[in-house]
Amino acid sequence: MPTHDSSDLVAFCPHGELLYLSNLTLRTCPAMSSAISAKAPGAGRSTGKRRKDNTSDGESREDVKHSRKGMPLTATKAKSPSSSTTAGNAPEKSNDENKEPVETRLFIKKVSGGEDERRALVEGILRDRMAECSDDEKYYEAKNDLYRFQDDQFEQEEEDPEIDSVEYEVVIKTAATGVNVGHVKFVVVDLADSEFHDFWSVFQYHSPVMHRFLDVFAEEDPVYYRGSYEGGRSDGPLLKIDVQSAGTKCWSRHEFTSNSKDPLVYILELIVKDEWRGRGIGTQVYETLSSLKACRGAKYFFAEPGPIDRMPKGESMKDWIMRGRRIRAFHRQVGFRRIGNSHFFARAVDAQHPSGAIKPENDAGYVPVGDMPEAKRKATVYAYA
Repeated sequence: MPTHDSSDLVAFCPHGELLYLSNLTLRTCPAMSSAISAKAPGAGRSTGKRRKDNTSDGESREDVKHSRKGMPLTATKAKSPSSSTTAGNAPEKSNDENKEPVETRLFIKKVSGGEDERRALVEGILRDRMAECSDDEKYYEAKNDLYRFQDDQFEQEEEDPEIDSVEYEVVIKTAATGVNVGHVKFVVVDLADSEFHDFWSVFQYHSPVMHRFLDVFAEEDPVYYRGSYEGGRSDGPLLKIDVQSAGTKCWSRHEFTSNSKDPLVYILELIVKDEWRGRGIGTQVYETLSSLKACRGAKYFFAEPGPIDRMPKGESMKDWIMRGRRIRAFHRQVGFRRIGNSHFFARAVDAQHPSGAIKPENDAGYVPVGDMPEAKRKATVYAYA
């Protein structure tokens, strides 16, 4: 995910690499910072044995296709403020003394995915093969593969996964005046027609961030295919045993993939412009997403809250750490709870889900994996709490 350090942006959500991996960014206003504390305990996670991810953020696929600008999705009303003012015709401005909630609407800006994007990705791979050829014979062989692919005569060694992954970019505007106050990006993964291992394919190839999300799932599991098992049913991989048994234990092993008809929604980025911070916009977006047509049926929203930048840029390490803690504190306030002791969080749409009974201050903390000096371990636990 691109880094947003400019003064006119404030990130409330996920995507992109980070020192520990991250997807969500957020900077809170001083009032929110003082009101939220981020203290949490925790206990470890393990790693998977998937093929290594050799891509970088700079290798992300080219943005593609349908662009439906100006199409309103829905509107949400901010919670009743303790004091309020009426909206005028001029763009609303906020200051430290006056941060009344504002009603917003969401508009589709871009939808990326589908067959066109798949073809562009495969063609790019074939062109890379041509560029890497060391002799004429291999070069012309690779070139022939490219021509056959363009003529729909190229047979790939592996079948494409029967899976639909679509990325949405949605603009956030004020309902009264249509002022652009930010945007949200998310991926909707439809597993309805997929086979078990298609689950791995879509997350491996979308981006490094989503690839890392696979770390919480068991790759080798008795439930190797769709079907029932003791304790439930799964249409996809289960959480790793040591992930499910760590932290607050509020997520069952099978629930995230128990029904392939339920789309998986992964939040990549939620950005609110600096002057609109502290007015409930981030909270509104999260409360609204489940009502969007693209997200209907989703039972969970996933995210990896934390600074986008892998290391502090233009700020001290202390400020960088505290910014990350505030980001995670915000996400806990709007219903996200940590998955085990990993970097990843989930938000259940069902208000009666067991995760809802866990107070934000009682959510699990992060526990690093592997051997390290005790002082470093304590510092890491604090930094990513």
